[in-house]
Amino acid sequence: GKAAPELMIGTNLDEWNMFTALDAKRRNLDEATLRDYLGRTLASDGESEETQGPVDEILSLYTRNPAGTVRTPGQIWSAVQSDRVFTFPAAALADRNAEQGGRTWFYRFDWKPRWGRERIGACHSMELPFVFGSLRDPMPRWLLRARAEDQRLSDRVQDAWLHFAKSGDPRLEVGSSWPLYQSGNGKAHVFGGDKAEVEALAEGKRRFWSGREDPA
Repeated sequence: GKAAPELMIGTNLDEWNMFTALDAKRRNLDEATLRDYLGRTLASDGESEETQGPVDEILSLYTRNPAGTVRTPGQIWSAVQSDRVFTFPAAALADRNAEQGGRTWFYRFDWKPRWGRERIGACHSMELPFVFGSLRDPMPRWLLRARAEDQRLSDRVQDAWLHFAKSGDPRLEVGSSWPLYQSGNGKAHVFGGDKAEVEALAEGKRRFWSGREDPA
């Protein structure tokens, strides 16, 4: 058969915040409503069993953020949906491509604007002004409150995308901190965050969402 393609794929840290930033109802969920949402979401995914156990497992995995701070119910909902809709499918695709021998590169975009940092965060599509160089234009720069160092981040993102398009490898130099993705425990290169590298999806979360995946 055909060789697996070279693949660059990734997600943003706070994907689902795009859909809750203007939705006060979901940002301000109470725990009972969160449990109801989670149970109905699992059921809509084809979960035919009683969902109380899986809901408890979700809460054990998502109650605290990576820094250890307790999330509000609204923040838990956003984190769950970010992984369910974006991060897990991206990691699953990366897994399959790597398993087939395709060179695979995973990234996570963590940059947050200087207003609405918690409400908006590194939401879905936040990377696009950096990919397309829009920070050079006054209006996007003003909207995001971008600074000179943010333009340098945009230059890095653009260089990586272009280098991948030309060579199949987004690394700009030998010995770059961007690791080749390995199926099942892949690492993600971080743009705009405090760390250079993180797990594409933490093991416990990967195991949970893998268990919900449709085997077909």
